Amino acid sequence: MKTVLKIFSVLLIVLLLFMGISYLYAIAGTQDMNDEVRTSLNKEFVQLKQGAIHYGWSGPVDGEVLVMIHGFSTPRFVFIKNVGALADAGYRVLTYDHYGRGYSDRPAIDYDKKLYDDELLELLDALKIAEPINLVGYSMGGGIATVFAGTHPERVKQLVLMSPVGFIPEQGGINSLLSFPIIGKWLMTVIGKNTLIEEFDNHVANGDAPQEMADGFREQFEYAGVEQAFVSTISNYPMSNMESEYKQLGKTSMPKLMIWGAKDTVCPITGSATITRLVPNIQLFTIENGKHEIAYSHADMVNEALIDFFNE
Repeated sequence: MKTVLKIFSVLLIVLLLFMGISYLYAIAGTQDMNDEVRTSLNKEFVQLKQGAIHYGWSGPVDGEVLVMIHGFSTPRFVFIKNVGALADAGYRVLTYDHYGRGYSDRPAIDYDKKLYDDELLELLDALKIAEPINLVGYSMGGGIATVFAGTHPERVKQLVLMSPVGFIPEQGGINSLLSFPIIGKWLMTVIGKNTLIEEFDNHVANGDAPQEMADGFREQFEYAGVEQAFVSTISNYPMSNMESEYKQLGKTSMPKLMIWGAKDTVCPITGSATITRLVPNIQLFTIENGKHEIAYSHADMVNEALIDFFNE
């Protein structure tokens, strides 16, 4: 028995050493996102309660405001193939990086639905946007837009949800471990980050995304805190159970549209049936060959659907 315990202790020590060394290696060279870094980046930032948010405008200054909310992992440049068309259509397009993504701050807090709702509300107030906005939420951004429109319907003129979260199948296997703070952070930092980068590189190789998107996706990891933000979001954001949030949205009267890829395996289009039941006044536009990355893989179809809807 003592021999078994000794072997177990040695193996545990070796495992802990491996995890520690591999983690330190994975974060080597990262830097904190701070005022000095922000100044060197020469980009637009606004200070909110939990930190600085990176944002950008496109389109005519007198155009109707259209806010686009990105999803779980890819910052505001996920809309790089959409913003130009919407701006050319006359809209004043606002995109921004969530806390913990892109060039925004990475506060050590719970990344839950309240944080993202407060983030958007504070951003609109800080930028003095008082009129109702046209709102687009993509993937997790669709969940954020759903909560925002349901909670602050007076702030939203029209709403579009693109491949929204809310009814994602529960994760199993190693993915289920990502919700555990210590193990999850190690997995995301040592393994998950590289997996996500590789997936984005594949989008480029397949011709679905431009190289600059993959470069930007990788660059965000040069600043410490992204992996922790990912893990906290997985732990705290209701990706798989947003029935009450969609039910609340169903009580609102603004025009609504869903755009969904029929072959989406991240947020399966089967969720649209539940959303339609809970939000009776929502339209559905299906992209037959589209997967989850429709915002850029099928940008022309998405842009046409967006412009047609907002111009109605």
